[in-house]
Amino acid sequence: MTWYTIRYDRIDDLKASWPCHGLPDDFDSLSVETDARGNVVDIEAYVHHSDGTDEQLEWREFDGPALKALVDDCIKFGDIADAPSPTATSAPAVPSPAP
Repeated sequence: MTWYTIRYDRIDDLKASWPCHGLPDDFDSLSVETDARGNVVDIEAYVHHSDGTDEQLEWREFDGPALKALVDDCIKFGDIADAPSPTATSAPAVPSPAP
């Protein structure tokens, strides 16, 4: 799995160019996880507070065209971090017998 992240500068640019974006004012970080085929499997939205804490937002509350555009930008322009698959820590699958 691969995580892509964009920060406040790209999010603020989109907000400035899209007056009716519907995104929270303080939303300033987006991370998108994709599988090996490039399909989106997880989305995380955050607000970073001045005291250094992060607050996760429920992105489904502002899902719409502006968030879709940000998800697309995140995958295209975001910082990339490879994350291990959740199944990487579990027991390996037993292969099925050949037909």
